[in-house]
Amino acid sequence: MELLQSLYDTQLVALSFVIAVLFTASLLIAASMIDKRLASNRASPGAAARNFRSLFDYNSDAVFSLDAKGNVVGVNPAVSVITGRPPEVYLNRPFAEAAQIGKQRAMSLLERTLEGHPQKFDVAFDRPDGGAVELAFHLVPISEGNRVIGAYCLARDMTESKQAERRMHHLAYYDELTGLPNRRSFMDTLEARLTARTEPDGVLALFCLNLDRFKSFSHLVGNSVGDQLLQSFADSFSYSVGGIGKDATVSRLGGDDFACLIRLRSEEEARAVAKRLIRLDRPFAVEDREFHLSASVGYALYPLHDGDAEALLKKAQTALDHAKKRGGNHEQVYDAAMEAAIHVKLEIENGLRKAIERGELTVHYQPQVDLENGGLIGAEALVRWMHPEKGLISPGLFIPIAEETGLIKPIGEWVLREACRQAKSWQDAGFPPITVSVNLSNRQFEEQQLPETVGAILSEYGLEPGSLELEITESMAMDVMRTIPALTNLKGLGIQISIDDFGTGYSSLSYLKRFPIDKIKIDKSFVRDLADPDNNDTAIVSAIVAVAHHMKLKVIAEGVETEDQLEYLRRQKCDLLQGYYFSPPIPPVEFERFMQSFFSRSALA
Repeated sequence: MELLQSLYDTQLVALSFVIAVLFTASLLIAASMIDKRLASNRASPGAAARNFRSLFDYNSDAVFSLDAKGNVVGVNPAVSVITGRPPEVYLNRPFAEAAQIGKQRAMSLLERTLEGHPQKFDVAFDRPDGGAVELAFHLVPISEGNRVIGAYCLARDMTESKQAERRMHHLAYYDELTGLPNRRSFMDTLEARLTARTEPDGVLALFCLNLDRFKSFSHLVGNSVGDQLLQSFADSFSYSVGGIGKDATVSRLGGDDFACLIRLRSEEEARAVAKRLIRLDRPFAVEDREFHLSASVGYALYPLHDGDAEALLKKAQTALDHAKKRGGNHEQVYDAAMEAAIHVKLEIENGLRKAIERGELTVHYQPQVDLENGGLIGAEALVRWMHPEKGLISPGLFIPIAEETGLIKPIGEWVLREACRQAKSWQDAGFPPITVSVNLSNRQFEEQQLPETVGAILSEYGLEPGSLELEITESMAMDVMRTIPALTNLKGLGIQISIDDFGTGYSSLSYLKRFPIDKIKIDKSFVRDLADPDNNDTAIVSAIVAVAHHMKLKVIAEGVETEDQLEYLRRQKCDLLQGYYFSPPIPPVEFERFMQSFFSRSALA
């Protein structure tokens, strides 16, 4: 709605500007017509004089007749309408008083006009009612024979068109919501300061600021409250920046993105200012409610981070992106290494878009073992990317990029299909059935058609639902109103559900007991230091196992690498284990050999 209103205002202002141009043109035409009427009056005095008098009397512009000394000797009725004063006030008075300009200026304009050079000037004219009008004056000479005997002064009320011009300028250079300079204005100021070469010693600091999670917050409280919060934050931001430097420039670049430009003494001072800016989280009161907003700040310094206006802004925004990735409410100065990271990210994103169709993705499997009887009961399917030039790319590098770009959806569905196909293939080859576990991304879990998609894949490969387990993270399960129906629908297919990385998010046992899940997976970060008796992880693992068993849930611990870890988990009566102690994630062919060896040993035992 704000965008539509802005477009409407811009069009209205543009129309007003066109009208103003036409007004000015018509003013010139009227002056020209008067001059021609005077010439015509000399040729045929009777009819021409009557026509001229009609033009003079009924002209909507104010017309003053001046003698050669600059005194007003005649006025038309429009003078009273436009200036608010009766005609007799102006008669036999100096032109300087009529036009409300200085005597020196009036004489200079009149002299040029009497020399045959029409003059134009603007005046902010005071009316007797306390109001003011903006008048455009045009002086033209009156000729009689070969000599100039006086002048006509036409005055047009340009108040509305001038206001329209100012409105257009404001729309072009200022943000409609907050009143701050907009991106265009900010970039003009930045460019001017970079090219002026008159800056004092120190650094010119460009700070970019973004409110953390504001889009989700605005969606929750409504756009109206969101706009009021942006206005309040803009006021606080401007006040804070104004207290730092008198020559500071503050701008709203758009949305919840703000920027400021400040001359500072040093890099250390810039760092201190950045820390100060992220502390603009005082409570903002809107509609009798208090809201706390946190922000992230990225900044670049000139001349340290050299470049033109666009380049410097891009560097500050790059630093801001890195601050946001740290979880928000952080400050970050630009570093050239960030540009290299962006290039790597773009390269990975572009390659990832073609990885599926080129057959570069594969699924590796890591065994899951029953701790009580040592049986192989399942395997977790983990995607791997074998790049044709870069080799094996770490999932820790490409999975976050896939999440950010939305590519995780087609990749996740491909992994699900491949895992189901492989599990059925092993069963058809005569191996005992095992459960294949597949991680769901947050974007997949949000899909309303997810149960239908999973059901269709199971049917396509003929895999029994009980042979498939889907893993969701703890953070994905926090939206309880959405999670319970989604999990219920998935559980209705007959598949198993587990909560991955348990204990690393915002655990809530009151919600957990309502979820239709089968397993809790202890994150490897808790398993890593189990051999240390003084580590708090031992108490956490013990508590997770006890709570899960009380809720009739099985517990699987991942990241098991040592005999000591295994023995501790055995004493805690953990149900299932997964980790390098048994095998790293391996390709399907190797996992098949692992199963052959594993089941052979079990048979001999």
